Amino acid sequence: MARDPYCSNCGYSLRGLTESSKCPECGRPIVEVLERGPVLGLGRRYTSKTTLFGLPLLQIASGPYENERIGRACAIIAIGDIATGWLAVGGIARGIIAVGGFAAGLVALGGAAVGLLSAGGFALGAAAC
Repeated sequence: MARDPYCSNCGYSLRGLTESSKCPECGRPIVEVLERGPVLGLGRRYTSKTTLFGLPLLQIASGPYENERIGRACAIIAIGDIATGWLAVGGIARGIIAVGGFAAGLVALGGAAVGLLSAGGFALGAAAC
């Protein structure tokens, strides 16, 4: 499994090692050499072929994927960890209509929302509730 712990010095798999404080292969202390492999297959990416004003109509970018640690979506309708678009939904969302943990836009809804019309746990704007 890709997430199994291993020794960064010699590459030995440390899965199931509970009794030793050193790598059985090279003898280095576990606290110095313990590593985990990359997270594979947990992220999702989708980009529609349809474009409008040079932007994809829909883009979904969630979780780690290949060399990316977080998903960044930029489209008319953007859904992702960090989303930017006319309609943006994500942990951090920026757009005309933004929904997320932190949302910034003309209309914003989120835990922390900043916008002309905003609602959330912390809301800042002309009409905030």
